[in-house]
Amino acid sequence: MEPSYRSEIDGLRAISVISVVLFHSKLGLPGGFVGVDVFFVISGYLIFGIIKRELEADQFSIFHFWERRIRRIVPAAFATVFITLCAGYLFMISTDLTALGKSAIANALLSSNLFFWRTIDYFTDTDTGLPLLHTWSLGVEEQFYLVFPLILWFIFTRKRQSNTDMTTSILLAMFIVSFSLSTVGVYLMPRATFYLLPARAWELLLGGGINYLPRKFVPITPVARELSSWLGLTLISFSLLAYTETMLFPGPGALAPCIGAGLIILGNEHIGGTQSTSVGRLLSFRPLLSIGLISYSIYLFHWPILVNAKYLSGGSLDLQTTVALLLLLVLFAWLSFEYLEQPIRKKRILETRVSVFGFAVLYIFLTLVAGVLFWKVLPSRYLNVEKTVNRFISERDDSAVDVNENQIIKDQISRFGHRTSQQIDFLLLGDSHARMSISAFEEFAIERELCFATITHSSLQPLVEYRDPSPNTREIDSVKWVESAVDYVIRHKIRTVVLAAKWEEAFTDLGKEKFQLLLEKTIDRFVATGAGVYLMIDIPVYKVSVPRRLIQDFVAHKSSTKWQMTPTEYEKYNEPFLSFRERIRSKKEKYLDPRLYLLDKTTGCYSVSASGSSIYYDAHHLTVPASKQYLGKMIRDQFLIDSFSPWKMRKQNN
Repeated sequence: MEPSYRSEIDGLRAISVISVVLFHSKLGLPGGFVGVDVFFVISGYLIFGIIKRELEADQFSIFHFWERRIRRIVPAAFATVFITLCAGYLFMISTDLTALGKSAIANALLSSNLFFWRTIDYFTDTDTGLPLLHTWSLGVEEQFYLVFPLILWFIFTRKRQSNTDMTTSILLAMFIVSFSLSTVGVYLMPRATFYLLPARAWELLLGGGINYLPRKFVPITPVARELSSWLGLTLISFSLLAYTETMLFPGPGALAPCIGAGLIILGNEHIGGTQSTSVGRLLSFRPLLSIGLISYSIYLFHWPILVNAKYLSGGSLDLQTTVALLLLLVLFAWLSFEYLEQPIRKKRILETRVSVFGFAVLYIFLTLVAGVLFWKVLPSRYLNVEKTVNRFISERDDSAVDVNENQIIKDQISRFGHRTSQQIDFLLLGDSHARMSISAFEEFAIERELCFATITHSSLQPLVEYRDPSPNTREIDSVKWVESAVDYVIRHKIRTVVLAAKWEEAFTDLGKEKFQLLLEKTIDRFVATGAGVYLMIDIPVYKVSVPRRLIQDFVAHKSSTKWQMTPTEYEKYNEPFLSFRERIRSKKEKYLDPRLYLLDKTTGCYSVSASGSSIYYDAHHLTVPASKQYLGKMIRDQFLIDSFSPWKMRKQNN
């Protein structure tokens, strides 16, 4: 017997996909990524319910199950991959064509999540070159569909033979194991935990387990059903509004949206002719149902549309463009649903099981062939221009490694310049922007027979009392890190400290006033040790990879000056740091300012290339040759003039 239609589940699907789309569109829903977790719960509930009914009726066939999954999943996936590959062929550069080809192959092999696990952090800036990133969730579900129906079939047949009900206990055990992996994994292996089935299975099992709950746990009275539904909606709403991409996730953080979805499903179970709850009626609002029906297509198409639009524009999208793209998304999704998915699902085409499996094999074969072409053949189209643009990007600041507070305490610190010197003349302290300048400082130090030490760590700001929120620094205490650096200065009697960082990370996080207060405290802290302080003003920072953008401009015959930063734009964005310079003129600190050296007087913009080659190796780090050229000249001009420079005292003593 077919179950009655659950309209509130389609409404819940709509809430899920709307959340994900708004999150990826950057339209003000910080926790929208939990929509995927709600999807997992819904999927687990529906799939387990179907399998359970067929097993109990002795009608279950694994081939029939997979046929239905192919009819549901493959048509829209085929359209998405095909259109994405066509778009990539038209305007993608070599490195992105390669990545697209590999991701298409992974998608065809039901292993997108495995590919992206080894490739990219989901919450990093992935707006360019990865239009199939969102298919990681399909990989999780597809792997689940391959394995768990067989497990349920095995459990059910064993149960009938032994006449014992062990289904619930085995599902519970699998849930506990998976949830435990997820809880531990967010600390030890966060990327693997996010992408891989073992740490995600509990979300599908939570939904599926609802079908196996003892009757006493299912709310039947109107009050209990209402409480269950509203509590579920509250948990989901809280997750959408309070969660951010910097939190540890999934793990225990995914409990709120998953339990919320489960409570809504439970509260609206159709038992004995009971009526839907007020939440169920709210979720059955016709516009929500319309979106819920095409939610799968919306999910599949939304990411390629947004990513390709950002790829072509070279950066973020304005509100008007985003809204237009979302309308286009709904149109694409409806066309796919109406003219591709429904005919195949309703067997108006591909009527037989053999034809459906043949269609799936054809999809896999064509995607594999296309993927290999994109990976191995097509990237050579722009090889010469890419070689020119990327000539120096392999030359990076890898001469020093990031250090933590324990290494600082143990004096496991890199030294440069006149290495035989016992005296450390100055310390370079900061994040990767400090490390970026090492090669320039080293040339200077060798010329002057000076020795300097470096204490650097990616994403860590050299500010006292600042707890860095970056996901990349979860394993290190940023407050202790800076304090250890201060102690290092005291221990080695260093008289000059250079602070360099991507300062926008801090003032964007803290706000102008608090940022300036902590920067002033930091200067005072080092001055109290007897050291003078240099603050390095940051270089222009871009939102997209500079080498990629230069190649895109060449392919599209565009001018780079349209997106290069001007002094006015730089000063407006970096005002929290630049105004600090005026605020504390009496302090014992000096400045190293690279802007004059990077300014192209012909265009009035800051330089991004020289002789056709990028001077950046990504969006905000200079290559080693560029660092030596631009920052080196800055150091020679500005680093000798200050009264507290230790080499002046050395010269006087000599």
